[in-house]
Amino acid sequence: MLSHFSSMNHDAKFRVMILDPNSDAARDNAQRIEAEGHEVVIVQTAAAALMQLETKPFDVLFCELFYPEQDGFEVCKSIAKVLENKAMPVPMMALTHTQNPEHIRLSYQSGAVNFVSKPLTLPKLHAAMSLLHHKQKKKALFSAPPEAKPNITHKIKL
Repeated sequence: MLSHFSSMNHDAKFRVMILDPNSDAARDNAQRIEAEGHEVVIVQTAAAALMQLETKPFDVLFCELFYPEQDGFEVCKSIAKVLENKAMPVPMMALTHTQNPEHIRLSYQSGAVNFVSKPLTLPKLHAAMSLLHHKQKKKALFSAPPEAKPNITHKIKL
């Protein structure tokens, strides 16, 4: 799913889901992303997000942290649990207006792999995806069997 990020050029096209109860904010974010040719699906509830994730592959899920009638951190936790069990998990990134350090900490504890402040601009999207790509590459390298890892030992002559 994320293999097309290997070069991380700005020509890569992303399949993005935005989970945000504020339809105006979600639409604004989606329009900026779609203007660059990326595909965006907007959902307003965790149930709708899970239904979409069951039927279509996504490169990333941006999850708003603040909801009018429920705890957004709990919403993210419930989605993160489902994503964790998928064969190809979809990385979830927290998306909100706040930059409160406690909210950032809680977003990571809720299963987010990154924290992105609104508005979600193309440079922020590319930076977030680039960071994700590098984290996945590093994880794959360290979890690979020894014979699959590159030989980086050098002989030093004394």
